[in-house]
Amino acid sequence: ITFRYLKPVYVGDVLHCTVRVTAVDPERHRIEMEGEVTNQDGALVLATSGYGYLPRHDWGVPRKPASE
Repeated sequence: ITFRYLKPVYVGDVLHCTVRVTAVDPERHRIEMEGEVTNQDGALVLATSGYGYLPRHDWGVPRKPASE
């Protein structure tokens, strides 16, 4: 994950975080994402991007039951 700190954040600021999935690789169980954090004035204070791995059932994560 990479972070770009764009503006300072202070005690009492209210932050809003948005993360978007930009790519999915089901074969590798991997997603790519990007995000941003804005303050109470709507100013962009942080931008981020990176990737993560989706849980697999053989990692001990239960599968969601199939809809009937």
